[in-house]
Amino acid sequence: MRRNFTLIEVAAAVVILAMLVVPLLGARNRTTAAAVETARMSLVTQLAASKLSELAAKPLSELERMGSFEEIPGCTWEFSVEREDESSAIPLYKVKLVVSYGERRTWVPRDEISVSTLVIDREQKS
Repeated sequence: MRRNFTLIEVAAAVVILAMLVVPLLGARNRTTAAAVETARMSLVTQLAASKLSELAAKPLSELERMGSFEEIPGCTWEFSVEREDESSAIPLYKVKLVVSYGERRTWVPRDEISVSTLVIDREQKS
């Protein structure tokens, strides 16, 4: 004698299957989004390090104060310079670069990466 599945049994199997598949799809989507964000953060960090090296190689008086990266639309940079020790005979300055990226929304701040280095102002006479 052959026994067939009832409609209730099939419906219960579909519900159990859906309860297992939906969280797996959500986890896959979160993993993909995290991988994309990690790749973007890596690129932004590389661009920031490159820009900081470029800025540190120029005389302080010739530096641009802000700009943007062509590689990532909406990715902007801004830097500041502070004298590290006023009493020191060496004109040592801290150059700080802040890179902002991500979507501009009124309720969510943009993501930022900050890098800094110390430079000697070769133009200034001690």
